[in-house]
Amino acid sequence: MQQLDEAIQQLDHYTHLAFTSKNGIIAVLERLEALHGGREAAAAHVRKSCIKLCALGADGRVLQEAGLQVDASPSEASTKGLVAELAATGQAQGARVLCPVPHVTGGLVEPP
Repeated sequence: MQQLDEAIQQLDHYTHLAFTSKNGIIAVLERLEALHGGREAAAAHVRKSCIKLCALGADGRVLQEAGLQVDASPSEASTKGLVAELAATGQAQGARVLCPVPHVTGGLVEPP
């Protein structure tokens, strides 16, 4: 949790914040709210950083409901699709992407 907190406190060190699941979005938003004292302050922190938000498919609605803009949502709802979208729009080269992923336990294998 400490690594996540440190990363989201320093969003201005990244060009993109890429989410691969709705649960990931919710978890990061909850941490931002806890660190910044509520939903509005959390959204303001994200907007102030000027980071571009990326989400797969309909998951972007969670960001929009939190008052945030989705900057990239690839037509192919996968990490591969996201990389292709960033490359096609000239955003991949030099990008510093923060992509929070879950800690997988209990014998589960994270998909490629």
